[in-house]
Amino acid sequence: MTQMTVKPITGYELAKLVGTIPKDVLSRAERSVLRAMADHYPNIWPRVAVLGGEAGYSETICRRALRQLEKRKLIALKEGSNRKGGRHPAAYIIDVSAVMLLAADKNEPSQND
Repeated sequence: MTQMTVKPITGYELAKLVGTIPKDVLSRAERSVLRAMADHYPNIWPRVAVLGGEAGYSETICRRALRQLEKRKLIALKEGSNRKGGRHPAAYIIDVSAVMLLAADKNEPSQND
């Protein structure tokens, strides 16, 4: 059995991929926050205020979007990091394969064609 190698993805490529996710799948805030996170990929540890500012949303809406993205299994809190900041601030991991699957749905032909 041969093993398939996957080319590493850059933050720029990931941000472009997030932009192709169908609009009915993620809210505007979720899409904007995920895209802001992609700009920091693979080291995603900016404060919520920074992510919210880059996404164009308040800290409260940014936190809500982060929780939703976690529920959707698109992001996860990196092991050993802490949401409350301090010595080990919150660091996130983006599930690139899950983002690719959502983006691929856009390219599927619709049932009405």
